[in-house]
Amino acid sequence: MQFLIDLLTKDELYKARLHDLTKRKVVKLENFIKCVFYLLEIDREAICEDNTQKLFWKKAKNLWNEDLIKKMVEYRFEGPKEHSIKKYQALNFIEPTVKGLNNEDICVYNQALGLI
Repeated sequence: MQFLIDLLTKDELYKARLHDLTKRKVVKLENFIKCVFYLLEIDREAICEDNTQKLFWKKAKNLWNEDLIKKMVEYRFEGPKEHSIKKYQALNFIEPTVKGLNNEDICVYNQALGLI
């Protein structure tokens, strides 16, 4: 796990690949990207079209930055949460949403995204 974190935070090539997504007007793997935000407890209203679950990349890409990587590094998946989370931020929502995606397809699209 630490190796992957180091790649995303210290390796300039991976950092550039991850940052490259913000330069795109349209992205693939919207559900995967949306679930990354949800898992890191970003509110739906900050990344989706109004009153929907549809990713609005023009709005969400502004949050795809160093602060998001910092949240990834600080994220703890073990143990109970000290605060409440929204239903769509729970694994019970996220797992079925990304079911069927495999790491190879994600890596082909963006290698740094595949590390996540």
